[in-house]
Amino acid sequence: MKNKGETMQTELATTGAQVPQTMSVFSAADQIDATDISIPRLKIMQTNSDLVKEDKAKAGSIIDPETHEVFGHKSEKPFEFVVLASRKYWLENVNGAWRSIPANTKYDLPWSEPGIERTFFHSFMVIPKKDMAEKNSFLMPYQLSFSSTGLNTVSTISKVILQGKAMAGKPSYAYYFKGEIVLRKKGTNSWYQLQVTKGADLTAKELERIASIPTAMYIEASRKTDVYDSKGLTNAEGEY
Repeated sequence: MKNKGETMQTELATTGAQVPQTMSVFSAADQIDATDISIPRLKIMQTNSDLVKEDKAKAGSIIDPETHEVFGHKSEKPFEFVVLASRKYWLENVNGAWRSIPANTKYDLPWSEPGIERTFFHSFMVIPKKDMAEKNSFLMPYQLSFSSTGLNTVSTISKVILQGKAMAGKPSYAYYFKGEIVLRKKGTNSWYQLQVTKGADLTAKELERIASIPTAMYIEASRKTDVYDSKGLTNAEGEY
């Protein structure tokens, strides 16, 4: 049995009734800004990732570490996504305390100074294809960050985006990227990494949905969780 609130929502949805214009000034949505939200991050699980050790995730999977939702697993389940925006930043460790510094390039600052260690990150704000497939879902982006071990992936994504803009005037979110998680090795070290290729173009309807996303607000909100990336620097080489 529906309560009064549920009945009202159903009636509004089925009759197409409009909320009176005078009521819009009281909407809480108008007061929400970047300080009120947090953008979830996607992580590639390594054999020594904490969640793998705790048997809560599988190595070679890309997941939301907060909810444990799986978005891809090795070549068995490719991760397809749209790139909404990108940004670059340094993570700086000063006497054990981490902080994020916006960057233009990986050459802005020296990688280390006395008492200071730095790691450069390139982060993409992405929408998973499976979220796009849910036609009535609210589209919340995820952050997909790459440190030095993932810069080949960054280069591939960047080249496709630049080519699309230069040749056809397309935005970064005009097409899907298909990512397979592959095992890389260097000497005695090994890690899982995202290998990306260009996928299909978005449909006109999909482009319309993407264009309605408040990208600028999400980019600003994403900066709040940069320091979470510091964990990957100490327990899993190539985690991103």
